[in-house]
Amino acid sequence: MNILLKRKIFVIPLIVVMAVAVVGGVIYAATAITVPGQVNIVVATNDIEVYSNSRYTVELTEIIWNDLPVGGEKYRIVYIRNIGNTDAQVVATLQGAPAGVTLREGADTIVISRRSQAEFTLYLEAATTANIGSSSFTVTFTSTPIYVNP
Repeated sequence: MNILLKRKIFVIPLIVVMAVAVVGGVIYAATAITVPGQVNIVVATNDIEVYSNSRYTVELTEIIWNDLPVGGEKYRIVYIRNIGNTDAQVVATLQGAPAGVTLREGADTIVISRRSQAEFTLYLEAATTANIGSSSFTVTFTSTPIYVNP
């Protein structure tokens, strides 16, 4: 077989594979944004504690989100302990986030019984117009006591 023909048989599939890889990378880059490496976690009230593990041994101070799909969401599970003497409504809020990046509405609140703990799922959403850049932001957990009339 002609050496030139053998080279063409090898080179053409190689070019096709490389083109697919480049196009795939461009499409991925256009459909995902990178969340800053450090999204700070703040606990604003002293009757709750937030942990990164289900054993409640490692207090959470930051979350690594990595890539967030544009027009989509990612979630992280955190663990909250109510150390207070009353049931508490715990609310997660987002501060300093760029336009188009939000916590999922309706999934940002949980009620935890006194001296109890619960798993809490944070959903970070990015609108199709979101552009994070290099900004950093904070998720704050605040609790409000729930008093029950006897």
